[in-house]
Amino acid sequence: MVRNVLTEVTGVDDLKEAYKVLGLPEDADRETVEKRYFILLRQARARQMRGEPAGADPAADPEAIDRAYRLIKAEEERKERERLRERLYGKDEKAAERKAKIEHFFHYYKYHLLVAVLLMAAVIYGVNNWLDHRAEQRRLASLPPPDLEIHFVGAFWPIGGNLDIENMEPVMLEQFPDWQRVVARLSYVPQEMQTPQDFAFAQKLIIDLIQYKPDVYILDELHFSSLVSQELFEKLDDPAFGDLADAIPEAAKRLGQKENDPVPALYGVDISGSPLLKDWPLIIPDSVIAAVRVGTGRPDKAREFIERLLEGQVPGS
Repeated sequence: MVRNVLTEVTGVDDLKEAYKVLGLPEDADRETVEKRYFILLRQARARQMRGEPAGADPAADPEAIDRAYRLIKAEEERKERERLRERLYGKDEKAAERKAKIEHFFHYYKYHLLVAVLLMAAVIYGVNNWLDHRAEQRRLASLPPPDLEIHFVGAFWPIGGNLDIENMEPVMLEQFPDWQRVVARLSYVPQEMQTPQDFAFAQKLIIDLIQYKPDVYILDELHFSSLVSQELFEKLDDPAFGDLADAIPEAAKRLGQKENDPVPALYGVDISGSPLLKDWPLIIPDSVIAAVRVGTGRPDKAREFIERLLEGQVPGS
């Protein structure tokens, strides 16, 4: 009979019986249940070791004690889960169940959702970039072809800090009223490398020199000297430029020598004293050199640009 007590425990009556087995009131707290359980279990096992029969008292049977304890503990855990559920999701059982399912979904699939969100963001970013590129291409297609493309290289810093120097075009169109469009780009590189950002600017210059195909370079003295030996600049006494070389004052001529040059040749023009520079929206270094890119498709405009810069130039500036 003792071994049949609490064999199937599912209802309130069984829970009451469990407390009776342990000799505790139904409102006993967990700590009291724990202490009583271990005391009764030690006593029951001690009687077994002495060979004393358990009789009809379930409190003397270790198996009955253990089942009663497990039932009370399971009920306590159920109540604790219920209290936690109500605290997290409220007392409405259906609403709580929905909230719990949603929370479990996000808990178990959070990484899947994160990947999906990142993929969606990448797709949106890519589509927006593509649309922006298409819009920019349509805008450029609607513009007249450039009369001249210019690449500033070196310690030129835009007034206002915008490295795109878009405000350079209207200034140059005022200086060259017969032209319809000028494209100006800037690769800022300081003359002294002091910070990691300075080295980043120098690395970017390498990419820009490969990417951009201007007609004219405007450089500081340092970068003209370092680039003149490369295959970037055209000789200014080339027949494509007419008598440009004769129009350049001796003091303004800047020579350089490539590997295939037997002697130094004319590759640059010092335009530091040109009054046109004062209107450019740039902080300009002391020495400014103009050079023409090898293979330019606009030699006449390049010549016109340089000759215009030489007009009114203050000697020795």
